[in-house]
Amino acid sequence: SESPEQFHFWTGVSAIAGALRRRVWIDERHFQWTPNMYIVLVGPPGVAAKSTSVRGGLSLLEAVEGVAFGPQSMTWQALIAAFKRSMQTITLTGSDKLVSMSCLTIGVSELGNFLDPQDRALIDFLTDIWDAIPGIWRREIKKEGLIELHNPWLNLIACTTTSRLAKHFPEDLVGGGLTSRIVFV
Repeated sequence: SESPEQFHFWTGVSAIAGALRRRVWIDERHFQWTPNMYIVLVGPPGVAAKSTSVRGGLSLLEAVEGVAFGPQSMTWQALIAAFKRSMQTITLTGSDKLVSMSCLTIGVSELGNFLDPQDRALIDFLTDIWDAIPGIWRREIKKEGLIELHNPWLNLIACTTTSRLAKHFPEDLVGGGLTSRIVFV
């Protein structure tokens, strides 16, 4: 297609990460490297075919059994509900140990639909969840009580333009932890 080769490469990285999910990792004793990615394709509108590239990768990923897809637009509470619905219990290869995990892949054709920079709770949640720390992620909410996610893991690929990027990523957001976790292509 007319998409730049880099867009196809990083879409492929995201698709492979989505297929692997939390089932593979590099153990660093104090933490695990998992293949979760936050990737944002940036290019001019209607020229670079960003969303065309993403749709191609996600359509391949849809054929992989057990992959759960999250919402492209939501509140952080709805995202947590999607994580809860995605929970699976698997047996790790070479072990009889059962592991519960909540893994989501999200593909977004416009980053602004997914990420509201004014929603600090969502920004903080995305920053925290990227670390993919093994175990149970907990949050106490007055209305709902205790929320627990088992081994949450998020793989995100999104598209935006340079002008929307400038609008949605003000200076204070760029200096925060979320942007250090995003691969901008």
